[in-house]
Amino acid sequence: MEALTNYYKVLNRSQKLYLFSITCLLLSIITNPVLMDMSKGFLSLALLITLIALIKDGNKIYKIIWSHNLGKGIMLVLYALLANICFALGDQFVNDALGVEPTTFKYVRVYASILILPFLVISVALIVQMIVVIGSGVYFFIAWLLNSLVSVGILSEFIPERKERFWLLTAIVRVIVLSIFINCLHQKFLNNSNDYEKFVKSSIVSFVYFLESYSKSRCILAPEQRIVPLLNDEILVLYPLANNSYQISLKQCVPAITHNKAFKSDS
Repeated sequence: MEALTNYYKVLNRSQKLYLFSITCLLLSIITNPVLMDMSKGFLSLALLITLIALIKDGNKIYKIIWSHNLGKGIMLVLYALLANICFALGDQFVNDALGVEPTTFKYVRVYASILILPFLVISVALIVQMIVVIGSGVYFFIAWLLNSLVSVGILSEFIPERKERFWLLTAIVRVIVLSIFINCLHQKFLNNSNDYEKFVKSSIVSFVYFLESYSKSRCILAPEQRIVPLLNDEILVLYPLANNSYQISLKQCVPAITHNKAFKSDS
C-alpha cells in the first residue's frame, strides 16, 4: 500500500486525472450488467474527468505553440480557416431554413455560425484523433529515442530532460483515453444529430421572426405577420403557427398607400 501511495505522489495533476478517469471507466464496465444507472454515472464522471485532463494538456500545448512566432502564424491561419467554414456552413443552414439567399440577413448569419460550432468541433476532433492515432507510433519511437539519448548524456544540451514520470505510459494512456472520449462524443452526437439540426433550423427562423423582421411596413400585412425586405419589391413573410413553427412565404409587396386626409383639409 505504501508503494502505491509513493507512486501516486510522484504523478502530476494530468496523470492523476487520467488515473481517476480510467478508474471510473473500469467501474462503469464492472457495474454495467447489473446497475445500469450507476454504470452511466461512472461513465459520465469518467468523460468529465477526461475532458478536464484534455483541456489541461491542450492548454499546455497551446501555450508552447503560441510562444513561437511560427506557431502564432499557424494558429491564426487555423482560426481564419475555421471561422470561414463556420460562416459558410451557417449560410447554408440559413438558406435551407428560410428558402432564400442568406446575403440579406446580417445578424442571423452570425447566430447560425455560432450554432454550427458543435458540428465543427466534432469534425475537428475526429481529424485530431486520426492524426494522433496514425502518428502515435512514430511519436513514441522518436520520443523514446530522444529520451534515451538525453539519459546517456547525448544531446542533453539541446533537449531538456523530461520531468514527467512514466511519460511513455502516460502518452499511451493519453492516446487511448483521447480515442475513447472522441468516439463517445461522436456517437452521442450522431444519435442526436437530426434533433440538433432541427433545433438549429427552428432557432434560425425564430431569430429572424423576432429580431430581424418587421411588423410594420409599407406593404399590406395580416395581423402577426412580419416581413424581411428583399430585392426590389420582393418580401419574405413569416407567420407564427400554433405548433411553435412558422409559415414562410416569398411574396410580392402590395403597397398600403392611403391618401393624406389631413393634408386635403388644410388645402
